[in-house]
Amino acid sequence: MNLKNIVNRYLINALEKLNLTVKSFDLFGSKNPKFGDLSTNVALILAKQVGRNPMEIARKIEQAIPIDNSILSEINVTPPGFINFRISPIFYQSVVQQIINKDKHFYTGNIGKGKTANVEFVSANPTGPLSVGHGRQAVIGDTIANILQWHGYDVTREYYYNDGGKQMRILGESVAARYSQELGQSVEWSDDYYQGDYIKDIAKDIVRANSGL
Repeated sequence: MNLKNIVNRYLINALEKLNLTVKSFDLFGSKNPKFGDLSTNVALILAKQVGRNPMEIARKIEQAIPIDNSILSEINVTPPGFINFRISPIFYQSVVQQIINKDKHFYTGNIGKGKTANVEFVSANPTGPLSVGHGRQAVIGDTIANILQWHGYDVTREYYYNDGGKQMRILGESVAARYSQELGQSVEWSDDYYQGDYIKDIAKDIVRANSGL
């Protein structure tokens, strides 16, 4: 059930009643929610075509649209000639009920059919501890991948380990230096080494794990 298509059909039917024709018009989300949920500039376009007041045309179109309480709760006109539509709570309730009834089969699209998508997410830096932010990234990334799958894409989920190169060498050297310090040895500490307390914790764990050797 496409809401914009429904409202668009209301507008086309109203124009036919009034014997008005227009090649195209816009139907968009209202910039100011106090006026409604959707707005159209159709009256402004028609006003230029026929040389009449856009507010007058907008009101005629408004009067030609029947309010179906299951879809719309209000139609109003605002200067310089926008027609605004407020969606009925009944409509939203019906959509929620459809989602509950159809569960995961509520909506599936095919705009991605035959296409592939790669979603890389989390990819936490292996040289540091995980954070709450990484958990949030996991939820958002997996949700994006699910949405793409619903639209027919062949989705690959990627976690980039990034566990090679200079940063891993420095991590190892940092832990080795802290390990030596835990053993009471003198260490020349490099500014390149990682400074976090977690490095000390890793070194202490290694010392404890090897204390019986």
